[in-house]
This record gives sequence, structure tokens and C-alpha cells, in this order.
Amino acid sequence: MLSPNENAQKYYKLYNKAKNAARHGKELAEKIQVEVDYLESVKESLNRAETLSDLRETEQELTAQELIKSGHSPTSKKDKQDKINLSEFKSSDGLSIFVGKNNKQNELILKIASPEDIWLHTQNIPGSHVLIKLPPENTEVPENTLHEAVYLAAYYSRAKESSNVPVVFTRKKTRKETYGFETGVVIYTHEKMLAVNPDIAKIDALKKSLIILVGRALAYRCCSSS
Repeated sequence: MLSPNENAQKYYKLYNKAKNAARHGKELAEKIQVEVDYLESVKESLNRAETLSDLRETEQELTAQELIKSGHSPTSKKDKQDKINLSEFKSSDGLSIFVGKNNKQNELILKIASPEDIWLHTQNIPGSHVLIKLPPENTEVPENTLHEAVYLAAYYSRAKESSNVPVVFTRKKTRKETYGFETGVVIYTHEKMLAVNPDIAKIDALKKSLIILVGRALAYRCCSSS
């Protein structure tokens, strides 16, 4: 019932409609994948939690994202900051190695890090952010300290029971982090990589030096001298 020109216009409109639907579908799929990746990181945070404080920090994060309702009374921003704890290990060379077991702790690591400090993370595997805090007078990381930090990054990851776990490391100044549903998504450059087998004996030896530090005191301790 249509002329050739009208028929062509009809199919052109159908084509544009299908093209737009495909574009929006791709954008939606990408958005959903970001949210899935974020929730996977939260799941791993729960698996890595070793204290009630670790669990409460993840609860605060999910409450802030409006994914769950908090079961606790509201607290001030200052109180929330004070409740963020961080694990500090001492390397065999006497340097501090910080491990963040959830996104709130990872953000705190970023705040206390100096540009030349070493940041580590398992490659393409959900896991903790690890930071080697270097003294201002020496920006070279000792080999033993680097290997110990790599073991910690592998242990505090989804691949803790795997072998040949790839861990990337780079200077803090070469990495950036996004926020919101993309919290914990890191972009980095100039990285190097080591593959290790998580060694429980080495981890147990490092745990003997473990100190749990509270956020505000930690920031003062790490940054007041710089």
C-alpha cells in the first residue's frame, strides 16, 4: 500500500530505531557490568574481613551507596572517619606495609600515600590494595620488602589459595582511582609484575608485626613529618 519512497522511509525509521536501541543497550550493559564488578569487590571485602570493624566499614560503604539501610544510628562524618581502621605490617627491613581490606580502607591508603610510595594489587583479580611507605630520604624499595608486600597482596585476594598469582606494583603517583559504583577501579601506568605462590609461613611471620591503626591517628602519623 506504500510507494517505494514511503516504504524506504519506513524501513529507514525502523533502522534508526534499532540502531538507537542497540546503542542504549550497549551503554546499559556497560553500566550493569560496572555495578557487577563493584559488588564483586564488596563480596571480596567481606571475604577478607578479619574484624567486626572491617564488616562495619563495608556496611557504611553500602549504606552510603544506598544499597542497604543501616542498622545503626547516624554518625557524624568525623566519627565515620575515626572508625576506619588499617592494617600495618612491618617488613624485614623495618618499613611499613599497609593493607586495605575494603574500599574505605583503600581510600585511606590513597590519602596517606606519598607520590613515590609503592602501590600493589593483584592483576585482574579482586583483592586488597597494598602500600609500601617509603622514607622521604630514600625512594628505592628494598627487595625483601617488595617481595613481602607482593605476598601480602596475593594472600589478601581472591587468589589466596592459587599458585603463580600475578601482582602488579607501581609508584602511587602513576595511579588514579574512580568513585561511586566504580569505587576501587584503578587506572595505573609504568607498572611491573611479579607472580608468587601465597606462602602461609611468610604471612604468619608478617602477622606477628601486625598493628591495627585508626584513621585519624594513622593520617597524622604518616603525614605529619612530610
